[in-house]
Amino acid sequence: GSETIGMAQRGGSVASHLRIAKGEVFSSLIPQGQADVIIALEPGEAVRAYPYLKNGGQLITSSRAVYPSGIKYDDKAVLDWLRTNVPTAVILDGDALLQTCTAKSVNVAMLGAAAALGVLPFEPQALENTISSFGKPQFVENNLLALNYGKKLIIEQSSGGKSL
Repeated sequence: GSETIGMAQRGGSVASHLRIAKGEVFSSLIPQGQADVIIALEPGEAVRAYPYLKNGGQLITSSRAVYPSGIKYDDKAVLDWLRTNVPTAVILDGDALLQTCTAKSVNVAMLGAAAALGVLPFEPQALENTISSFGKPQFVENNLLALNYGKKLIIEQSSGGKSL
């Protein structure tokens, strides 16, 4: 794994790359056009990360914009661009996420959505087991709730229920 954290201290974005592979991995950074999955916590970051997505790769983001350092952008236009240009984009209702999850567990809900979509190289139960086994006890309940909520949103969408 690799992440850029310097700008986070100044309200900027953080990008993390995670490569999971059998055999040798020669770099933790993913080249542009090679990411199987992009999980973005807000639409502006989804667009910023989009060049890394491979053809047919899965993009998952929240609809709720987070404006860094007071800089605003037209989030509706960004969401429209994602819907038009990224056929695999799954846009989760950010307001609904925040009604069910804490702001600090939205990322776990996004992992739940990725697990339900089947785009992770392990079974969804592995995430639940990891949270239960290694999570700080005071956060386990909220993180499990968020994980299951993310999975539920995908299941509802695929069964023709509530739209995301």
